[in-house]
Amino acid sequence: MDAGNLNELRIVGGHLALDLANTVAPRPPAVAEQDFLSDLPATLAWAQRLEIVTPAESEIIDEWPGDTLAEVHHLRALVDEVLAGRELDTLKSRWAEVISRSELVPAQGVGAALIVGTAPSTMLGDRLTVALVDLLRHADLIHLRACPLDEGGCGFLFLDRSRNHSRRWCSMADCGTNVKVKRLTARRRSTNKSRRSR
Repeated sequence: MDAGNLNELRIVGGHLALDLANTVAPRPPAVAEQDFLSDLPATLAWAQRLEIVTPAESEIIDEWPGDTLAEVHHLRALVDEVLAGRELDTLKSRWAEVISRSELVPAQGVGAALIVGTAPSTMLGDRLTVALVDLLRHADLIHLRACPLDEGGCGFLFLDRSRNHSRRWCSMADCGTNVKVKRLTARRRSTNKSRRSR
């Protein structure tokens, strides 16, 4: 993966909050070499790609407050914390603020819809906060996996929705293939070296 190109960022988490956590490569505990959300334009492009903001909403980027990027980075760090059962009070406080700014409107036919993040000043942070709460409330976290850093993976988080829940890599076409190629190359070198030493 070319970590310098946002278009090359794989969306593999299976949930928006996990895809937010996966915007640094490699993921902690490794030292990050690339932050895909390094500035506000990159963050906006990512938010559009994941349909967190609409094209019309993206046109009002000039109205986003200066601390939007810091807020997104804080929420990204909060993903790992709340998955580990820490900082739940922080998330609870943020969620209460978000709900107080949200609206319930009649849905098509029956019921109501929750409208979140209507103000440019809180739009992105509010929607990401709701996504993080949704991850904790609705995702089957028993199937949460991390692409194995110690085996050459990237550390990206993902929900294993494979039939037998044996998915190992964030993407077989990327990390899985790269690791297998490296192992095959190492085996061939080892075999060739032992043949030459005979």
